[in-house]
Amino acid sequence: MRTCAVAVLAGALALVATAYGCIPKAGSGADRLPWQHALSESLSQARQSDKPVVVDFWASWCGPCLLLGERSFPHPRVQSLRDRAVWVKVDVDQNRRVVAQHGVSAFPTILVLNSVGQEVDRLVGYVDGPTLAAFLEGALGKAKRGTT
Repeated sequence: MRTCAVAVLAGALALVATAYGCIPKAGSGADRLPWQHALSESLSQARQSDKPVVVDFWASWCGPCLLLGERSFPHPRVQSLRDRAVWVKVDVDQNRRVVAQHGVSAFPTILVLNSVGQEVDRLVGYVDGPTLAAFLEGALGKAKRGTT
């Protein structure tokens, strides 16, 4: 009960902060990554193209998720990785089964999967653009080398 109340309060605070401009709205940055929204279709595409998959587990009520979308993904180093992976955004409220299958319990969580869907690396929580880029560069390299 207490955990639920804390989650509701955090969500309400994020909504108020977003409404008053303290937290930027998702999608208002220069993020030009080719995001998809169906993980199963993205995994099929990854197998065909032999590319890793970057999965962003996010929620509209999650302030750090919105910051990641507004500030970190638009970073030029992250954007330069656009052709190296298949990119998927998973709305945790709409895809609870997928969230449970991948053992995601905190948001945002970014998973990097190899082209056959095995987890290579995981990042939990908000990080700035350069940190996200460094994480993705390393994880995408591991995925291509076949190391998990």
